[in-house]
Amino acid sequence: MLPHLFPRTENVNDNILIHSEELKTLSEWDKAMIKTYQNQIIDWALRIWSNQDLQSLDFIRFLKIDVLQLNNCKNIIPKLENRTIKELRLNDCDIFSVKDFHLENLEMLHFTNLSKQQKQNKLVQEILQFKKLKSVYLFSFKIVDVSPLSQMTGLTVLCLNDCDIRSTEALRPLINLTELFLDNNKKVDITIIQYLTKLQVLELQSCNLVSIDVLRPLTKLEVLTISTNSLVYIQPLVEMKQLDYLSASYNKILDSNVMEQHQNFNKFYFNEEIQPTKIELSVANILRSINSPIISLKSIQKQARSVKSQNNSFRLKVSENLQKQFNNFSQFVARAGSLLQQMNQAVEWQ
Repeated sequence: MLPHLFPRTENVNDNILIHSEELKTLSEWDKAMIKTYQNQIIDWALRIWSNQDLQSLDFIRFLKIDVLQLNNCKNIIPKLENRTIKELRLNDCDIFSVKDFHLENLEMLHFTNLSKQQKQNKLVQEILQFKKLKSVYLFSFKIVDVSPLSQMTGLTVLCLNDCDIRSTEALRPLINLTELFLDNNKKVDITIIQYLTKLQVLELQSCNLVSIDVLRPLTKLEVLTISTNSLVYIQPLVEMKQLDYLSASYNKILDSNVMEQHQNFNKFYFNEEIQPTKIELSVANILRSINSPIISLKSIQKQARSVKSQNNSFRLKVSENLQKQFNNFSQFVARAGSLLQQMNQAVEWQ
């Protein structure tokens, strides 16, 4: 432990906060102390919050740290040098270029909410200079072209959440990916994901998906998030024997029973947990069940029991639109009533 590094002080000349073990301020004297101890190893991550312009990062080159995080730093002169930093996090910063960031041992890069005015596609191209990168997290980037990423074949983790991506063809060469995050890309085409067969973690929340057939080859998946889409069938997941967690809430899934024999079924979520009143088995599906030789009463009861086993209240909602389709509501009651009685309150009438 360095006895005088970042001591408690009221001096806030640079209006910079340092978080190591606790929030402290960094004065010019502190910077001088860093230079004095430049041959020492600092075990802490360095996290900087600045409400004013942080014009220079030169002092950081003297530190031997693993993690550097910059928060709300504006008008930074884009020059940074350090030989020990393995993880760089930039949150709400004005960073227009990283070409002069000399971080030869960087393994993880994390960008969140960078300046909306910057050329974010240019940044994607520039991160190719970090040859040892294993993990890249880009949040809320508006990336038109992700083709530069195709060269980063050593990546094992890639996050492109809320990046307005449409084509993922450039990701096809990234066969070493074990974790991929594509949440909130409303028009993304996930076709190429079928070739990333080493994936263990995959997040596709809020991607307007209507089918997950392309996920069939991903038999090594352990964690899958496909919530808040427009999915009806999940049969393609049946052969994923290693799946340990599945979030498929806020969909219209009709065949969750196909997963009942899975050893981790109790870790699979098909319906809303927080607001169980939104759980919906539409009237159309009940009427289809009455007349269909494929979907039996027994299968519906099993589905109801499986939901109850997850402490959900499985509720039946009669939509107003469907009610209007019946000129005589009593006719509907006559057709559905007998089915409801047989379900022995497995489905609650709302």
